Amino acid sequence: MSFKLKSEAGAVAHIYPFITDDIESISQFNFDADDDLYMRVTSIARKLVPSSVSIDGKWASTKYKIISAEKRTSIDIQLVKKSKVMNDMVINIKNQYNQAIPLFSSPIGGKPRYLYNVKLQIK
Repeated sequence: MSFKLKSEAGAVAHIYPFITDDIESISQFNFDADDDLYMRVTSIARKLVPSSVSIDGKWASTKYKIISAEKRTSIDIQLVKKSKVMNDMVINIKNQYNQAIPLFSSPIGGKPRYLYNVKLQIK
């Protein structure tokens, strides 16, 4: 997917791949992001995991192992703009078989919310 990022510092774009039962890992590939954003992944099991961001005219990628709690849910790939400079970029997400995964602008099953697991010990 190729798109132009909003030219506003702090603006956030979201991409929501849906993780089916057969997906064991995903790799995100991005091109020409000019190192002008923060990319992070949130799911119901992980919160704000950083991802590699490409520089001008280059590719960058990050691979994520999918855990069982993330299956049959959408994950949220957030692209947070650093500056007001106009830029467009390319991103694609592939599974462990190097097959493209559909990307959605609205999450299937609702926006993924990290499920906190608080461990409390009383002495």
